[in-house]
Amino acid sequence: MTAKFSDFVISRDFLDVVNKMNQEAGRFARQSRQLSSDFARAASAVSSLLVEVLADHRRDERIAGSGWFPHPALPLNDIDEQLTSDAQNVDRFVRDHVEKEWQSIRATLLESSAFQSIDASHRETMRQTIVAHEAALYRCIPRTLFGEIEMAARIVLIGLPLNNAINASLKPVLNLIGDLPVTAFPADIRAGAIYALVIEQIYLDSRRLPTGAALPNRHNHIHGYSRSHADFKDSLNMLLISEVMFRILAIVSKIVDDSIE
Repeated sequence: MTAKFSDFVISRDFLDVVNKMNQEAGRFARQSRQLSSDFARAASAVSSLLVEVLADHRRDERIAGSGWFPHPALPLNDIDEQLTSDAQNVDRFVRDHVEKEWQSIRATLLESSAFQSIDASHRETMRQTIVAHEAALYRCIPRTLFGEIEMAARIVLIGLPLNNAINASLKPVLNLIGDLPVTAFPADIRAGAIYALVIEQIYLDSRRLPTGAALPNRHNHIHGYSRSHADFKDSLNMLLISEVMFRILAIVSKIVDDSIE
């Protein structure tokens, strides 16, 4: 059975259960002297993979809890538990990194592999929003890019009945994405909490947001539910979110094209 992208929406209870299973499996492997070396190696590989996946997921949740989208352009593994114990420390750390590495991050956003597959006009919108961000015109970034993502989704799904079912929450598109095999996605976004953050924070009706949710929310910015305007953090987060969403839609685009052919 192939794992789906949506399988990586992992609850904390499930994380605890898997940790306990992993510990028991380790004890069993050590105690059983009858295990073949091949099985022992396979069990060790699976155990290591589980530990890595769970660590990435928890890391992403911690970073998002500090109000930052866990994009691979950020030094995610340097944002450890001690740092995330104070959101202001995380803010300073990320801002310092972005200031030093902005040209590299800018290139990552503008030269995303997504723009090789989806309509080239989306790259121009990304360029314009980057320029606006650099000019401190933060308020216009989320409103522009949330709309651009929806436009990209509609273009990608042209010719399919699903196109007409796209709504403000992007639910039909996100369901389609969630049903894709996890191996269809780049390794840098495959095992973390990105899909969970998209459906549970970014595109969830803001009236149902969990306490402490701090990432840009589509309903807040498009429908004005938020009582505050976008700032530097919202603007940068939205640029990072958009690059990932464009990459995901590029994957969907290829699958749609293959199915039509």
